[in-house]
Amino acid sequence: MGGRPEGYLARISSRHTDPAEELATLRWTLRALGVLDPGAFLAACVSAEAMSHPDLHRAVDGESRRRLLAVVEAARVGRRRQELDVALRRMHLLGMKAAVMGHRVGPIDGFSAVVVTPDTAPADLTKPQGLLIAADIASDDDLTWARAIGADLLEGPAVAEPMRVAPVDLSRLRR
Repeated sequence: MGGRPEGYLARISSRHTDPAEELATLRWTLRALGVLDPGAFLAACVSAEAMSHPDLHRAVDGESRRRLLAVVEAARVGRRRQELDVALRRMHLLGMKAAVMGHRVGPIDGFSAVVVTPDTAPADLTKPQGLLIAADIASDDDLTWARAIGADLLEGPAVAEPMRVAPVDLSRLRR
């Protein structure tokens, strides 16, 4: 799979219990990526609470919105489904692309992409209308599976080693 990566999958720390703190981490990550690889997109796993936060438009500016694919965990019932719907509406209002992931992801109405892993994909997974990202590809069997389901992008140790990056001059990220 040589060549330049098309993007990066980031898991924003689950230690964040404050959506504003999660947004600050996301903003910093997007700015750092802009310095390291300005043409790459970022698929970032984020909470529905952060994506429906009133300061979302400040945390993710115009250029960042174009490069960000916000990946939210699926919530299919009850209050969690309502939180997901609010977040999805907010992201669409801001022109952001959204992806869904989670255990046994079903229909993707309103989402641009689906992120699946060998452990969470439904057995009858068919290629969705949007982008299909297969994550956590750890073995040759996982790689064969990802190709068989028609994944557009792959992530995991069987695809490539984690990227090593030279130290970044963080002063370039400050205004």
